[in-house]
Amino acid sequence: MEPFSESGMDIVKDHPVFTYFLKSDLNEGIYDNKQIGFIAEAAPMLRKGDTINMYKGLSMNRKATQELITRLEEAEHKIADLEMAVN
Repeated sequence: MEPFSESGMDIVKDHPVFTYFLKSDLNEGIYDNKQIGFIAEAAPMLRKGDTINMYKGLSMNRKATQELITRLEEAEHKIADLEMAVN
């Protein structure tokens, strides 16, 4: 086991999210159950056969969130430094 070193934010940015209807719903005449998610063909990093590996998706979102927290903390420190320099 090793830490994941790729950018979670880049991967999240590069995998579009779609709205769609389930074929089974459409076959039954159900048109008010729109889904939101990934399409396997558009998300090779998250693919598991013909479906999406949701654990990978969740882990990727967590990695991206961690990166965003780090960037936010860095920005907050820079703002605090600038405020001290101005005052």
